[in-house]
Amino acid sequence: MSSETNNFIPEDYVIPEDYQEAQLFLKKTLESFARMINRKDTAQYETVEAQVNHTYPGTAPQIKEDIFRKIVNFGALPNAATKTVAHGLTVNDNWFFTRIEAFAHSQADNRFIPVPNFGAFNSALWVTYTDVNIAATFDLSNYTRCYVILEYYKG
Repeated sequence: MSSETNNFIPEDYVIPEDYQEAQLFLKKTLESFARMINRKDTAQYETVEAQVNHTYPGTAPQIKEDIFRKIVNFGALPNAATKTVAHGLTVNDNWFFTRIEAFAHSQADNRFIPVPNFGAFNSALWVTYTDVNIAATFDLSNYTRCYVILEYYKG
């Protein structure tokens, strides 16, 4: 069996002919598969909370915090203003956001942009205990679809 330093399951095995050795080999192989599969990113992007098979360091090396993901349908970006949308999470001081990002689409311009954006589409993104906020310094209302991706642990 190969090393578990990556998340790829080997494709070729030689199973021992001895029954006892084969049984031990299969047990170890299945355990290895479970560990590798459980480390994979589930790549679920849902509007409800989903655990995503990521962990974050906890209070001790052997303790890991599970990471959750939720997307928020933010709608249109603002016109030189700040827009606020409730994220629907019950956040407290023990939570920590590990990823906050957004992407917006303008059918009028045939363009997708990341938010925050500190280039031609100057905008900022932040999260409070109750809301997702996007501020734009000029009119971004052509960007009528925006989704905010929140990843966090609950501490």
